[in-house]
Amino acid sequence: MSADKPIEDPGRWRAAAGFTLLEVMIAIGIMATILVILFGTYSAAVDRAARARDLSQVYHEARVLLQLMVNDLRSAYVPEPTQQAQQALQQGKTEPQGKTGPITFLREDRTQANNPADKLAFSTVLPTQRPDVPDPEMCHVTYSIEPVNEPSQGGALFRRGIAV
Repeated sequence: MSADKPIEDPGRWRAAAGFTLLEVMIAIGIMATILVILFGTYSAAVDRAARARDLSQVYHEARVLLQLMVNDLRSAYVPEPTQQAQQALQQGKTEPQGKTGPITFLREDRTQANNPADKLAFSTVLPTQRPDVPDPEMCHVTYSIEPVNEPSQGGALFRRGIAV
């Protein structure tokens, strides 16, 4: 061996550990693609969950309002005694209630800006809320459909009660 001749070892570069720059760039590209797909899926799921939550809230409010209407109609005050109503049915009286006696239910069929704006008014007996108030309270209830701010959205159902 002489000192001016370098020793070549062909296995020296093959034994070195690590990745090339090209391999690292390909791995980063694959990871970025996977992360973009995962983020898109996650954001779509969050949007669907928010829409479902909003729709569920609308259905809940509708159920509460309809249950309130059911309770009001169940306890509607009919001023005519039951016996007189049964006798009228047996005698075959078919006159409208407003001509012969007090009006029990009043319906008004209206439209505003080509949207329905109907009303239903009747008297009802409110349930006793407190035990120290033995007499039930009479209330005149009106349900109405009224337009909202934007005509394209239709109308909203309102309940108004006035103690009698």
